[in-house]
Amino acid sequence: MDFEVGETVINEKIDGEQRSGYYLILDRIYKSTKPGTPYQKDIVSKIFRVRNQGGIRFPSPKGSDARPQYTYCVLASTGREMYWKDEADEHFGAYVYFGDQNRPGFDLLDTPLRGNKLLSAVFGYASSGEDSDRKLIPPIFAFQKYGSGSNVVFKGLLVPGIDSMPSVDWIVAFYTKLHRSPISFLNFKTYFTILDTSEGSEAGRTIAGYLSSG
Repeated sequence: MDFEVGETVINEKIDGEQRSGYYLILDRIYKSTKPGTPYQKDIVSKIFRVRNQGGIRFPSPKGSDARPQYTYCVLASTGREMYWKDEADEHFGAYVYFGDQNRPGFDLLDTPLRGNKLLSAVFGYASSGEDSDRKLIPPIFAFQKYGSGSNVVFKGLLVPGIDSMPSVDWIVAFYTKLHRSPISFLNFKTYFTILDTSEGSEAGRTIAGYLSSG
C-alpha cells in the first residue's frame, strides 16, 4: 500500500507577511526544487533566520558569557555519523540529540559554531530550581535530513529533559568517535521531550509566533 507523504516546497527565504501565522507541520517534508549548492538549497535557513550549515543553529545570544540568552534554537540532524544518530521516539515523545564536538583533542565545549555551549547552558537552565533560569530556556525546533538531497522533515518543538529521567541524566558527556577516525573524544548526548504542536495547541502557537517574529 502506498502512503501519501505531505510536502512543502521552499525555494526562497520566508519573509515579510509570509511569516505571519506560518505553521510547521510535524513529520512534513520541507524541500527545495531550485538548482544550487547544498548551502544555497538549505531549508532551515529559509524558514528561520539562522546560518545555512551546522547541526545546532541559533541567532547570536544576548546576555553574558556566563548567562547567555538565546532567542530560539534549531537542531538540524544529518544522520551521517554511525556512532551517534539523532532520533525521535514518537511513542514516548522523546528526542535524543548528540552535540557538535567531533574533533579529538579539543575541549567538550570548544566547537567552531558554539553548539555545545548552547546545550550546556540550556540544560543548566532546565535542571535549575529557579524560575528565573527556566524562563531562559528557548524554543528548540528539530529537523532531520530526508533522502539524499536537501530535504528535511520537521520532528517537533522540544524542551530539554524528560520527566521520567533524573535531571543529571538529561545531558551526559561520553567518549565517542567518528566512523572515519580511531581516536575517541568527548561529546554530549542529550534528551528532550517532544511537545504537542497540533493546530491550536500552545506549542503550535509558539511556533507561529517565533516564525513571525524571526
